Amino acid sequence: MTIRSALSFRSVGHAAALFVFLLILMRPGDLLAQITVEVRNQTGGRVFVCFSYHDVISDSRITRGWWEVEPYAARDIRVNADQPELAWYAYSSRGRSWGGREGDADAERRHVVLENFLVKEGWKPRGQTHRMVYMKKVVTGGGRHAIVLSDREP
Repeated sequence: MTIRSALSFRSVGHAAALFVFLLILMRPGDLLAQITVEVRNQTGGRVFVCFSYHDVISDSRITRGWWEVEPYAARDIRVNADQPELAWYAYSSRGRSWGGREGDADAERRHVVLENFLVKEGWKPRGQTHRMVYMKKVVTGGGRHAIVLSDREP
């Protein structure tokens, strides 16, 4: 065996060891831990949606928004959630909002701002566009979930 082949064999061995080490550190499902939410806008106005979920990458609860959905359209939104539950809130350009209601068992109170945002648990935004909303908690079962937004009362 030459010195050159011995060095390349050693490099491959180190790379393989690093790969195995990284696999051990990862939790099952980390590579595929996403939930796809199909938001169906059945209104004549644009809607904006935000979500709260346990994020795979940061390993913390985050709240993130806003995804825009055009009138009478649907949009798939993927979130890096590693748990089969999330919470959502939406509002329309026509003044309507959807989500949880104060006092409901499936409601979760969260801070949001009107600009696009991503915040970790415990962060309290400041400024004129800050507000608290009640998000609706849903168990998605992982994989895929649909949210239908309409002008009709639930």
